[in-house]
This record gives sequence, structure tokens and C-alpha cells, in this order.
Amino acid sequence: MEFLFHVPDIIDRNWDTSVMGFRLRPLIQSLKLDAVHSVAGRLALEGARTRFQGAILGDTSTGSFFDIWDEGGTSPSSWQFIAANTVSYQEWRVNLLGIYGLIKRALQSTVGAGQPSPMDFVETQAATRLGLPLPDAIGLFSGEFATLQSSSTLDSAKQVYVVGIRDKVATLKLLRAGLAQRVTGERSEGDTTFLRMSAGGMASPAGTASRKYYHLAVAPGVIVASARDESVREILASAKTTQGENTLVPPAWQKAREQFPKTINGLSFFDFQRIDWSAAKERWIAESRKTPTSKGTQPEAARDAVANALKDLNPRVFPRHLHMAASASWKDARGMHVDGWIE
Repeated sequence: MEFLFHVPDIIDRNWDTSVMGFRLRPLIQSLKLDAVHSVAGRLALEGARTRFQGAILGDTSTGSFFDIWDEGGTSPSSWQFIAANTVSYQEWRVNLLGIYGLIKRALQSTVGAGQPSPMDFVETQAATRLGLPLPDAIGLFSGEFATLQSSSTLDSAKQVYVVGIRDKVATLKLLRAGLAQRVTGERSEGDTTFLRMSAGGMASPAGTASRKYYHLAVAPGVIVASARDESVREILASAKTTQGENTLVPPAWQKAREQFPKTINGLSFFDFQRIDWSAAKERWIAESRKTPTSKGTQPEAARDAVANALKDLNPRVFPRHLHMAASASWKDARGMHVDGWIE
């Protein structure tokens, strides 16, 4: 399958109208959507692989819609956290200041010349709360985000999140100012500061309230977060044992990485063979039968239907037919590209 979408056909339409008081033509022009020429892609069956390749093509010069994507690099900082038990790894890098600039120009275009923009109010409020201008606060983050899973049953409590930062001291001060009411604990160990953050409360069937917490470790260059403190410490410990190049990265992942361009702004791997599908099935069944704790969750009949469907599922099907998935993205002078496959 192949597809091609010609974007200028959309740009040339009549935008001389207003929606809820917002003038559309200045908004479209400020987003510089005319820098995007086309969106194209293909899906192909290549033996044991199902491969997808796609691209957003256009003018990637500074000031265009393509500013939302980072230029990328050869090796993401979160690569150091891949361990021998890592099941999946997803990483992407965006240009946070580019996104901020794009939104600010778009909002400014919706009002008349010399009139205050909605972003002016946001910037004033942010500066008052955070103690520094909003662009400076955004600039403390590198734009890298990653998730790693080490549980063979895909337990969400073992999921770890990594956020790239540029200045640990300034970032820690920013977190204290912006999330002061949610910080319930803080301690320092060496060059790392551990925070416990409240994510809000949950009501039990008995009417009692319990709170959910996230654990953060603010270290030089990164913030590591997870629902469990031991998950954070485990991944930090694995990085400390890595000297230079991470030799714990599976050879199949290394080989797949070599097939992508040297400079990338996104990378993803999923090893289906490392999952204990029988144990994962039992955990999914147990979770599907849990009593709902909040409004809007599944009714009992629907939960039973899900549990019964999982019960009839043969877990041996997955390791037999699914081996590994890999993908990467990058930006060049022609546009934004993505390439990946499932084996």
C-alpha cells in the first residue's frame, strides 16, 4: 500500500472566515503550513517483516512548521538506561522552544495588531508562579522523552519515564516552584535528588480515599520517574554500571539501529520474545476483574466479557508470530521521516 497527500491543496482553500472570533487565514499563515508540501508513505510485506515508511515533506528551514521536531543526534542520553532485562524502549526528541514559538505566533495572529494575545496572559501567570520567564523555563528541558519497560508481564508499575534536562539545579528549583503542593518528600543522595509527588486521590468501594504517588529522581542531565521508587533506583543503578558504550543493549537492537540514519530524533524497540505471555495473560485477567473505583469505568458485564475473552486467548500465539519491532525517525532538508518494521 502506498499513499500521497498533497498539502497545498488544503492551503489554497478559502480561509477568509472566522470561527468563534478567530480569523482562520492569519492563523493558517502563522502556522506556516505552506512549508509542508506533501505527506507520503508505504506499507510493505518483506518476508518475515511488515515494514512501514513515511515522511512529511517540505521546507524545513527555521521558522517553519518543521520547528516542532528536534534536529536529533547520534545517541540519545536515555540509551544508557537500557539494561539486560529491558523489554521495550521508546525515545523521541522535540524542539520545545520551537513548539512554544509556533503556538505564540498562532495565538498572536488571532487578535488585532497591538492587542494582547492569550499567550501574554499565560506568560505573565507562568513567570509569577515559576519565578522566571516561560521561555527560560521551557529551555531547561532538552526535549528528549523516553519510556522503558523491564517487566516481562508488562506491569505498568515497572514502566520508567526519562526526561532530558540541561541544568539540574535550575530544574529542581523549577519543580519545587511549579509543583510545590504535590511534593510530599525530598532527599538527596550524591548528585541525585529524589522526590515523591502526589498524583491525586482515588476512592475505594468502601468509600475510603487513597493517594497515588510518583517517584522522581533528578540527576545531572535527566529526570527519571516511575510509580515505584525501586524502579527508579534500579534503572539508575544499571546506568552507573555502564562504562562508555552501553554493552547491555541487545545485539538485535544494535543491528537494527545500524540500519537507520546516523542522526535521528526518535528510536523505538520492542522485544516480544522477552514477554512471559502466560503470566501477562493472568495479570490482565486479574486487572480486568478489579472493582471500578471511579465514575465512568466499565460496568460489571463488560468487565466479565473482557475477562472471558482473555481467558480463551492462547498466549502461545504471540511468541510464535511476534519477534521484534523497531523504528526510528529523523529530520533532514527534505522533511521529517519515519522507518520501522515488525518481525
